[in-house]
Amino acid sequence: MKSKFEEKTLKEKTIYKGKILDLKKIDVLMPNARKAVREIIDHCLSVCALLITRENKIVLVGQYRKAVEEYLWEIPAGLVEKGEDPKKAIARELFEEVGSKVTKIKKLVQFYPTPGFCNESLILYYAKEIKREFQHTEDDENIKIIEVSINEALSMINNGSIHDSKSIIAILHYRVFGNNY
Repeated sequence: MKSKFEEKTLKEKTIYKGKILDLKKIDVLMPNARKAVREIIDHCLSVCALLITRENKIVLVGQYRKAVEEYLWEIPAGLVEKGEDPKKAIARELFEEVGSKVTKIKKLVQFYPTPGFCNESLILYYAKEIKREFQHTEDDENIKIIEVSINEALSMINNGSIHDSKSIIAILHYRVFGNNY
C-alpha cells in the first residue's frame, strides 16, 4: 500500500556485497519533492527465541560482539538460511548455540530492530526446552550459557547488564504476556 510519506527510489547502487548483508546507497525523492541519499543495510531474515527451561528459567547466551566492543548477554538468535523455514531455523539455532531440544515453538512477534538504516526483520519465538545436550557452535562462536529467573532478567535490564534490543523485547514480552504462551 502506497503512503503519502513514501520516498521514490531514483537510483540505487550496491557499495558492498557480503555474506549476510549488502550496503546500498539509494538516491530518493521525498514527498516534499526534495532529493536525499539513504545508506541502507540489506540484511537477511533473522530469528531469536525466548528459551524457557523446565525450571522456568530464561536461557541467555553471552558472547563478545565486535561491532560494539562488548560482551553481551542475549537470548539465542541466528540467521535464516535461504529457503529455510524460520521455525526450523530457530530450532537449529537453539540446538547449535545452547544444545537445546524443544517441544514447543510459538511465534510471538516480528519486528525491525534498526529500521533507520537496516531492513533486517527479526522473528521472536517462545520455546520450551525439554532436553539439553552439548553445544554445537560454529568455529567463529564462543558462547557461554546462563539461566536466570524473570526477576533476575528484569534486574539485568534495569542495571544495564542486558542492553540488547531483541533480548529486552523478549523479556518484557514474557513479563507482560507470558501467562498466555
